[in-house]
Amino acid sequence: FTLTSCGSQPSTCAVGPYSALLAMLRAVEAGCQATMMVPTEVLAHQHITTFQALTNGLTVTTPEVSDRSQRS
Repeated sequence: FTLTSCGSQPSTCAVGPYSALLAMLRAVEAGCQATMMVPTEVLAHQHITTFQALTNGLTVTTPEVSDRSQRS
């Protein structure tokens, strides 16, 4: 991956989500399911937007589920 939109300093780029995405894609490739949990809804939205852009064209689903979406 090319991390070009992460800010002006390379050190501001978080590589963790990209590593997690690669691991999740490998799990899906092996026939498993994968999920990622993050501590805040803001962070979840940021990651899902990035993941959807990076997986565009692949046959994977990247839904966003939060505690808020589970409330009745």
